[in-house]
Amino acid sequence: MRITIWISLLCISGFCSGQHQRKKIQYIIKGGLQITGVDETNPVIYDNDLVVDTPEVFYLWLKANKRQINLVGNISTRDMYGQPDYEFTHDQTFSQWTDLYDRALKSGLRNIPAPVKGANNGLTRPGDGIIEKTKFQTSAGSDLIIKEAHKASAEKPLCIFAGGNVTTIAHAYLKDNSIADKILVFHVAGYRHNEPTYNSIDTWSTYIVMKKIRYINWSGDLHSWYDPVRPLVVDLTGMPLNPFTELVRYWSGAAYAVYKDIGDAPPALYFFDHSLWKNVVMQKENGTTGSPEAFDYLLVSENDWPGYGKILSDYIKDPANYIGVAPER
Repeated sequence: MRITIWISLLCISGFCSGQHQRKKIQYIIKGGLQITGVDETNPVIYDNDLVVDTPEVFYLWLKANKRQINLVGNISTRDMYGQPDYEFTHDQTFSQWTDLYDRALKSGLRNIPAPVKGANNGLTRPGDGIIEKTKFQTSAGSDLIIKEAHKASAEKPLCIFAGGNVTTIAHAYLKDNSIADKILVFHVAGYRHNEPTYNSIDTWSTYIVMKKIRYINWSGDLHSWYDPVRPLVVDLTGMPLNPFTELVRYWSGAAYAVYKDIGDAPPALYFFDHSLWKNVVMQKENGTTGSPEAFDYLLVSENDWPGYGKILSDYIKDPANYIGVAPER
């Protein structure tokens, strides 16, 4: 089955110079989701709250170390905004990022951008519901997104892997909405109509990103985000011993033992085996199924769960992937 899908985005009048031309991005669904113009050469920003409770940051940083991904930024967005069991300050979660970054450098990893802080507060919907009237803050993270988006294009967009709330991305759009068609957001457990999910506590930010930026929602209903029926097998036998892998072992031991999942990792694996994304549905914002002519976002609703675990563990444990590759000159 081959389906060609088009997403189009308009720049809001008054926020861009001149008339903004409608842009289109092509998607093909064939043996998994394939996005035209997206491969391992696209610029990538990793945006999350915590970084040692799920394994994708280890995977992405090792990929960057080997120059197998064009990682241009790491953003620490505040966690769950005071939700139960997530009452961390932004300084506390950011210190986790900087500790992991220091460990990566001490372990010889290269090509990893230093983390910067993103949003610290959620957004509030204006009374009239007009997105562009939303009051927002700026941050090093939102400025980084704007900077990198302007280097990208609709044909070769900046890809943002968001494992938490997408507040920083919404801030970037509100500050400069001309970046909208230059970004593609992969969000884990994101938008769901009339109900927040694990990673969309800041519902207004999630709505903004879903409506204004090209948006792919991995497991919006959470059913395939946590799957106790098909537990993963994570084998890290032979992984090197260094300060970085000390925290890899923490994830695979303490965190993995609790969650028995791979959390935010599947979007990071898209570039390397998109066939793991088994079913993609065109969705409207009200939760109904759309069509190639009318839909708001793509929902990945079925996945090859055991396949993710094998790819992750095989790559993370390989000692060759901890040998740094010099930056290009």
